Amino acid sequence: MPTATYFFSKEKARPYINAGMGFIDIKQKANTLSSSGAFSSYENNNNGFIWSVGGGLAYFISKSISFDLGLDYAKYTYEEDGVKIKSGAIGANIGISVFLK
Repeated sequence: MPTATYFFSKEKARPYINAGMGFIDIKQKANTLSSSGAFSSYENNNNGFIWSVGGGLAYFISKSISFDLGLDYAKYTYEEDGVKIKSGAIGANIGISVFLK
């Protein structure tokens, strides 16, 4: 998903916010076993629109490499059997970023 990020300072530790939007393809698969021993399988594919916002702290170890800690909220919308479904998720992120110039 394309994402834009804004850093609030030029120090080594930089708070940031980000936002993005895109297209999501959801594939669900489930296998169940009932108490009577009957086995059943379920599979579903959907796609739709997703957007996210978040923020965090990036600690730069050089001009182009940082260690990141952040929180994001994502909301996605898709249609299943004629019903519009909206779902959201909160995530915590830990990572390394490499910036190309």
